[in-house]
Amino acid sequence: MRDTCLTNSILLCRVLRQSGIRARVNFGVMKDSSGSGGMNTAGHCWVTVAEEEISPPYPVIFTYP
Repeated sequence: MRDTCLTNSILLCRVLRQSGIRARVNFGVMKDSSGSGGMNTAGHCWVTVAEEEISPPYPVIFTYP
């Protein structure tokens, strides 16, 4: 498996939830204008615990579970 934010987040969330901690995986996407003349999209995912409030640079588009 590749070491990506997706695999890390899913594994971390699973371990936390099995330990009784209410964890969620959040997914975000934003447009990235890298100056190369085109518009690209960049995505990221991360784990939050309970009702943790965060303000990531990526707008949240989906949270699981």
